[in-house]
Amino acid sequence: MGKIVDGIYYGSDNMPAHRGIVKLDGNFYYAEKDGIIVKDRDKIVHREMAHNLVPSGTYYFDEEGKLVPDSYVKPNKRKKRIITRLRANKRIKHISSAIATILVLVFVVILATNPNIFNFNRNNQNNLGSSNDNSGIVLPNFNEDVYLCSGVMQKFYEGEITLEQAVKLNSNPYSPFVFEYKLPDNYRGLLTLSEDKEYSNPQKYVLNFESTTLTIDNLKTDKQYFYSVEITDSDDNVTTSEGAFKTADTNRFISIPGLYNTRDIGGYNTLYGKKIKQGLLIRGTEIDGLVENKYFLKDKEDVGQFNFVCDLDLRSNTIINANYKSRLGDDVTHKFYDSPMYGGIFANESAPLLKEIFTDLADKNNYPMYLHCTYGADRTGTIIFLLQGLLGVSEEDMKNEYKLTGFFISNYVNGTNLNGIYGGIEGVRGNTINEKIENYFVESIGITKAQIQTIRDIFLD
Repeated sequence: MGKIVDGIYYGSDNMPAHRGIVKLDGNFYYAEKDGIIVKDRDKIVHREMAHNLVPSGTYYFDEEGKLVPDSYVKPNKRKKRIITRLRANKRIKHISSAIATILVLVFVVILATNPNIFNFNRNNQNNLGSSNDNSGIVLPNFNEDVYLCSGVMQKFYEGEITLEQAVKLNSNPYSPFVFEYKLPDNYRGLLTLSEDKEYSNPQKYVLNFESTTLTIDNLKTDKQYFYSVEITDSDDNVTTSEGAFKTADTNRFISIPGLYNTRDIGGYNTLYGKKIKQGLLIRGTEIDGLVENKYFLKDKEDVGQFNFVCDLDLRSNTIINANYKSRLGDDVTHKFYDSPMYGGIFANESAPLLKEIFTDLADKNNYPMYLHCTYGADRTGTIIFLLQGLLGVSEEDMKNEYKLTGFFISNYVNGTNLNGIYGGIEGVRGNTINEKIENYFVESIGITKAQIQTIRDIFLD
């Protein structure tokens, strides 16, 4: 069998092989960081090339850990970014004048034979430039997934650059949803947005003829949204159009004025074939400026959409001498935990602290929750790493979730601080990081398997 040296897997022929799918004695296996071949797992999603041994995708393995021949399933390819009007116009300029002339003639003929083709009505969904008798009403055309992140991060999700490169190129991964439109003078509009076709919990936004864009913060990622637009003209006549769009499958970065390094831990796929729910746990910086006065929640209304009921504060209560109330609201449950971090979680005195934290994480009455320390980096990063391990998030995604803090504190993108966790967890029983974390909590911290299952029930779809 092979061995691991400095994070590189060396096969039986002493040649370096990519950690993941490896070839030994003519057979393909999946090896973890400790060099142990994974058994009793029927499916592996392999996202990276294994020294060109196999392409990325999904593979199935038998009970001995051998790859099942012809079991390869291609990965779902992410949709490319929607072409902006500017790029579209540039492409049009490259069309020959002859073809352009033909298109214009065809358009004139169609318009002459059917003058109502561009009527703005309920059945005309998502047509850019749809209008009522050429009145000038314009609505967007969502024919591709909408990215709620910076253009640099989009390149990362599409596999064009690494996360480390993205951090170097951009200081803020967040981008809001932008609804572009145009209304004639003295027209008014109402946009109704919902996560379901029944509009059971709608969000309503006013469209003004004096503006051309509506910005909406903190929509969920990898989510289908439905919307309707009611347009009232200057004579109070109302027309309605309906449509839908889907947000891209990315991390859900959060924008809360005064706070930084905020994001939803939901959206990740797990080894159990389920996905972590969004909206349950938002991580970020402190909200009261007690340690860093620049991290201060200015207005409680800015977090109203999250409906927080718990402020899980990983800082020590030594930062304040008086009675403390959460900036999230008087009715929000708050507790200081003095959380350990990195290799410190393995100290004897850390066991009761971790047990207290994860006992509260196993209480469904504590959600939705805002979890933080001062910077949302070290203590927060450690607890989220452990939590995602229990939830079955892949080791690669666990690391990337931690590294995303690099957008706000650049040196965190290398992830080296996690070495303290890896060093301490190495001797714990288990073939994967997820198994090791679970066994450590059960055997050393005192968290029961029932509590771990409750945490999974809370978070997993």
